[in-house]
Amino acid sequence: MLKTQDDRSATERLRGLVEAALKQQGLTSEAAAREARLPSNAFRSLLRRGHRPTLDRADELCRAVGISLTIGAGAPEPDTERENKGERR
Repeated sequence: MLKTQDDRSATERLRGLVEAALKQQGLTSEAAAREARLPSNAFRSLLRRGHRPTLDRADELCRAVGISLTIGAGAPEPDTERENKGERR
């Protein structure tokens, strides 16, 4: 059975997104870290070893490559929220 993005861990998804952003921007992880004023090895644990970063480090890595970090499910749309509570306009 092939894994889909939903089957992968959050760490694996983050790793893929960070790798893709670095590639798209033509940056090495060291250059991205330097530009973001992070330690030169800030990306190493995630990218080379697949280790789970702390929440704070994950946020720093995302900011460094210009991607957003969402924790958990996204907030429902206002109309959807009303419908789920049985409210009407």
